[in-house]
Amino acid sequence: IALIEKQTQIVNKERYFDIAALQYNIINQALSRSIELLGQNETEYFASAMMSWASLSGFRADRSSKDKVIFSSSSLSYKSAQNTLFVPPDMKTIIDDKLNRLRNRIRALNGEVEIKKDVNCIQGTFDRELAVKNDYLHFYAPGDKIFDSIITNSVKSYKGTCAAFELLASINWMGLVFIWNVALNEALICERHINRYAINQYRGFLPADQIITVVSLGNSDAPDDNVIREFKRIFSITTGKARNFKNFGERHGAKAYVQKFKMRFPPEKWCVGIDRAYNIAHRKATNKIASKITSQLRLLKQQLINDASAQKAAAIYYSRNLDDTRETEKQNEEIYKIIEEYVLNLDSVCFINMKKNDAQ
Repeated sequence: IALIEKQTQIVNKERYFDIAALQYNIINQALSRSIELLGQNETEYFASAMMSWASLSGFRADRSSKDKVIFSSSSLSYKSAQNTLFVPPDMKTIIDDKLNRLRNRIRALNGEVEIKKDVNCIQGTFDRELAVKNDYLHFYAPGDKIFDSIITNSVKSYKGTCAAFELLASINWMGLVFIWNVALNEALICERHINRYAINQYRGFLPADQIITVVSLGNSDAPDDNVIREFKRIFSITTGKARNFKNFGERHGAKAYVQKFKMRFPPEKWCVGIDRAYNIAHRKATNKIASKITSQLRLLKQQLINDASAQKAAAIYYSRNLDDTRETEKQNEEIYKIIEEYVLNLDSVCFINMKKNDAQ
């Protein structure tokens, strides 16, 4: 009987330990889905988007092949970098790195024309799979100075945050399109002295999708979903279809649409319209995110309970003091409140005048 009771205690302790092993199960599942999606689209995201933004910032690269990109000391246009507030990486240090010099020497010996022309460069790829297969390629990824300089500029630059244009579409509509990001209330975190490391583990419970809301400035009664669908179609416009697109920001020559735009919307009329549209768009975004955030908060609460239970179980298993677990429970309550009081940040906004294309 004594032996059975002892074995029962051991089994119970092992059960606690098993609970502890599951404490990050939901988070791990979310991370796995994110990694899978990233893996499927990384070439598109890391190559096309990164190269486009780098070029816009005056940091132009050459492609030695479809997936291989070369940056050199001559890649940077200082005037463009100054205009776009781009802070370039220290190219001399990167190029003079011993490993990079060795790679370039081997490529030159193998007869690669681009390297023979200029060995003062760095050749790499945004494609993770290709980088893994080829030891002689630099991998442009988070943590790399070139990659990080482009990302920092894209996040902090004013470019891409506002626009005004006209395009042919399947509907007649004129108004503003607002794009929102869901974020933690950083001021609240500081005010309540929440451990940032602790709360960072749960940021993934905030919806990662951007919220798009539209507000008409005309008499159009087109449904919001139709407008958003037409708006998303803009991103697939090719060079051949560019004639259907008018940029109101064009300031020179015959395409000085900005002057016509200012005449149509004088400041006194424009400012009032913008304030009203912003308030409406924010309300719509709040309503849109409500259902998503409710389900996410439900998952978060369960995860916080699981984590606290797992820590308590582990403490019992290892015969540790339970005071720490009580502190964790209090901290988890604060974490839940912080995430519950999320904020909607305006990412970008654009004015669009959609004109129905009768040819469609």
